[in-house]
Amino acid sequence: MCGDLERHSAGQQSAGFGAEVVDVPKPEADKLGWDAPHGAKVSRIEPGSPADKAGIALGDIVLSLDRTEIDNAADFNASLEGKTPRAPGAPARSV
Repeated sequence: MCGDLERHSAGQQSAGFGAEVVDVPKPEADKLGWDAPHGAKVSRIEPGSPADKAGIALGDIVLSLDRTEIDNAADFNASLEGKTPRAPGAPARSV
């Protein structure tokens, strides 16, 4: 998996990660009791990809990546740029 993900249970494909994400729609944010939409909702997982192996599931909402807040699908993909997937269970990088 790339970094540490915080999750809450026409997308953008993340290069090398194997997940496609979309912005969280306003009606869904309203159902979750949020003031405004934020995060990136997983809309597709490539079988066998790092995202699949990490246990990321369809419908998951990524709220942060490496302690950086994710506001939308573009933020998610920008946060993954330059990161190398690591094997599930591999230790996270400490800063």
